Amino acid sequence: MRILKNNHRKLLWFTATVLCLYVPLVSADFSLTRVEAFSDDGLLQVDADAQLSLPAETQKALDSGVDLRIQFLIELVKERNWIWDNAINNWEMLFTLHYHQLSGQYILATPVSDNIKTFNTAQQALDALSDQLSFNLGYEKSFEIYSRLYIRTRIKLDTKYLPAPLKLFSLVSSDWKLDSGWKEWVLEL
Repeated sequence: MRILKNNHRKLLWFTATVLCLYVPLVSADFSLTRVEAFSDDGLLQVDADAQLSLPAETQKALDSGVDLRIQFLIELVKERNWIWDNAINNWEMLFTLHYHQLSGQYILATPVSDNIKTFNTAQQALDALSDQLSFNLGYEKSFEIYSRLYIRTRIKLDTKYLPAPLKLFSLVSSDWKLDSGWKEWVLEL
């Protein structure tokens, strides 16, 4: 009976540990509200709208000098009759949000134009970032041979650039799981 009780206790601890470590990848703090993709004059155009906000812990880290890197990911995907579709091409845009303590300003660096802008609040910077999610991507004529293509996009906080102590904390805290999840748009060529 004692052995059964010990195994039951171990199973209970294992289950509790797994439940504590499991945090959903999709959070309501980053969401894509609209995604559109179309080909125009030899270019692939992707436009998206996002709603971005920071939880209290993430905002506190930003105000303490931790840079936040936000990834906007785009994949061009060929639909297949298999379990997984085939990603033909992918692009990554990396935005950096930084708090400058001397000036009290939030600095947003954008990847496409090497443009740096300052804002009074982090929310103003995030709103400006969500307005900049429009990209002209390279286009190849070879894409036209595929019957069904779609664009898949996602915006998320890239935690691999966080300082070491925060990296570990980001694995278990929902305040650091800022991820819109994938949003898809069928591409008409």
